[in-house]
Amino acid sequence: MRTILAFSAALLLAACAGGERIHHTHYGSYSGSIAYYGARDGEMALAVFGNPTEASDAAFAASVAEGLRGTHVNHDAVFVPADPPQMDGYRTVTVFGGTTLQDICGPNPIAPGSSGPGGPGRLAAAYCYADDPLSFTSAEHGALSGPNDPALRRLVRSVGRELFPRENPERRKDCDLMGAFC
Repeated sequence: MRTILAFSAALLLAACAGGERIHHTHYGSYSGSIAYYGARDGEMALAVFGNPTEASDAAFAASVAEGLRGTHVNHDAVFVPADPPQMDGYRTVTVFGGTTLQDICGPNPIAPGSSGPGGPGRLAAAYCYADDPLSFTSAEHGALSGPNDPALRRLVRSVGRELFPRENPERRKDCDLMGAFC
């Protein structure tokens, strides 16, 4: 029994070693079919707010886009950062420094007092349609050294997997046996 407890503790420590941790996920109006539809042309618009590194905003946004690759229901979808960020239609929004479920899909999603480069921080992300967050997740992260930091890739990949599940985990009980993408 002690061996199992020690092994479990080691796994938990390893999982937290990078400093990233998902806090909350909300799926509201999300469905896998809506997510697939949002990237039906093979691209998903990406709005990146905040930059907790010393890298240029463009390099950081490109790294976030690359980290999200393969996390969408449409695994071939490419996340495309927009400058200025696209704030209408279907899009993925990431806010380094954090924000709220109510504000993330709006015109000014940046939270007051967002953290700057060099330290631990927060990340909020959503899959949005217009000003409606179809899915939302928030996470904490450790210090990120730059766009090539493996911790950034792990963080963004974890957040992407939370945002784009095959089905809405809050509505699984409503799905019938043949209910694909519910």
